[in-house]
Amino acid sequence: MDALLGRLVFCVGSEEYRWDDVILAAKLRGDWAKLEKELREGLACVTRMHEAEEEIDAEELESAANDFRYERDLVTAEEADAWLKQWDLSAEAWMDYIHRCLLRRKWADELAEIVGRFPVTKGEIQNCLRAEAVCSGYLARFAQALAARASAFEKAREEGWMREAAQSAKRIKRIHRLEAGYRSFRDHVVDSQGLKDQVGWRRLDWIRFDCRYVLFPDEQMAREAALCVREDGMQLDEVAANAKIGLHEAPIYLEEIDPSLRDRFLSAGKGALVGPLDWDKGFALFVVEDKILPALEDPATRQRAEESLIQNAINREIANRVKWHVRL
Repeated sequence: MDALLGRLVFCVGSEEYRWDDVILAAKLRGDWAKLEKELREGLACVTRMHEAEEEIDAEELESAANDFRYERDLVTAEEADAWLKQWDLSAEAWMDYIHRCLLRRKWADELAEIVGRFPVTKGEIQNCLRAEAVCSGYLARFAQALAARASAFEKAREEGWMREAAQSAKRIKRIHRLEAGYRSFRDHVVDSQGLKDQVGWRRLDWIRFDCRYVLFPDEQMAREAALCVREDGMQLDEVAANAKIGLHEAPIYLEEIDPSLRDRFLSAGKGALVGPLDWDKGFALFVVEDKILPALEDPATRQRAEESLIQNAINREIANRVKWHVRL
């Protein structure tokens, strides 16, 4: 990460924030550990692949690299080269990241075991950390998180929502002051009318489906499993066990579902089987256990309303106060 340290990332008023601040703040929040965990998993997967003398399909690797570029509007080779140069990354380091991502996805259900079998050294982590932080988007999200806190702090200070503390030249104390201002900001922007408005505006988006589902690797397997449930009366957990595929339980909100599939869920009654559906790089069968309309009395809905209200307020402060000096 040394190549980034000292570089200016953004300003809020006369206050400057550099990558050193972004990284320190992420470590203090505990978010940096998530980045290192994913990198450790990816490196362990690479070791496993080499030990087994396996290789990733070249077409799959190329497709993943193209997806990465298009998601970031790096359509031409010149744009991709400029992006790599901005972050002092080599094309090899970028492709190594793509490689690790594909392996983590391939062995997603075995990551804990793989990390235990193939320990990763601190040196290996350090060698790949900048590429992982940049390419995964973690570093950009960490910068956005600090910008949110810096702009919220300024708003809280201006409004008198927090006790004024003495300025500190020490980086860690400044980060702690920003966190205090951010908490004060959150406390003051949440009000009952704002929460009601959020639920009213998102009444359709926040319909929640409590589901059990199985994700199959191909459509034919999913269709056969659906027949077992619909025609033979088998339970979804039985089908999953027979296929040796994990059964998942999760709440799914309408806004998270592809628009072309939403009517399938909206029309499903309690206990209905939905699918097979093209879902998360596989084909899924769902059992809808319950369908819950959004209401502030529901803790999950209230939490989403609070988060939405706070995020909208934060976005306004960032737009009004933050001057970016890098393209994230």
